[in-house]
Amino acid sequence: MPSSYSIDDKELGEVLIRERRGTSRFSARWKDGHLVVLTPIGVSRAETLRALNTMRPRLIARRPPAMFTPGQVLSLDGGITYHFELSRLHPDKILIHPSPDGGVVRIGSDIPLGTSATDAAISRLLLMSASNLAERHIIPRAQSLAATLKLKVRGWRITRGKRTLGTCSASRVISLSSLLIFLPADLRDYIIYHELAHLTEMNHSPRFHALCNAYCQGREAEFIGRLRTFSWPILR
Repeated sequence: MPSSYSIDDKELGEVLIRERRGTSRFSARWKDGHLVVLTPIGVSRAETLRALNTMRPRLIARRPPAMFTPGQVLSLDGGITYHFELSRLHPDKILIHPSPDGGVVRIGSDIPLGTSATDAAISRLLLMSASNLAERHIIPRAQSLAATLKLKVRGWRITRGKRTLGTCSASRVISLSSLLIFLPADLRDYIIYHELAHLTEMNHSPRFHALCNAYCQGREAEFIGRLRTFSWPILR
């Protein structure tokens, strides 16, 4: 049966090696931050490594850009900023030093950039930081919008939901995901308006959408479309 295994390469990161029936040559492609190498069945590890080294310059040239790199600045609405720096003090670690308005992410010099594992690790740290920032940046804005609409909310909560950006309970408690930190200000407001509309209509009926659209000053359809195509600056 075809076999598969992985190797760790300092330049290429984790390389997934997979044998493939019906092929007589080596091929490679980038997928989800990993390099996948397809080999003929039965070739040795040494042969595979030689083939990988032959393809190396081309693979490095075609590598997709990394989501996070030292020197990068991630600026978010509300004055939230994350700076990314290279760390030689802790070469095998990714650390975040939070501040009241963002923080500094230090990426170890031995950490491979652009791999799904690295992007996921940095995203987790940013999500943890966002959870702390959301209470100060999201809740006051939500309270202000509710007050402008003269709506009474029993309570506000911040969650770490990655798929559900907001909910409204029958007891009039609204929960908002810390992911809202990474949205533009008007899309943050749209999520808040959406949940505020649920105080009156606990469904997604035409009456609900009419109310939400009124809260959004006639821009609900625009916001829905933008949210569907939004390019998140982190992995969710």
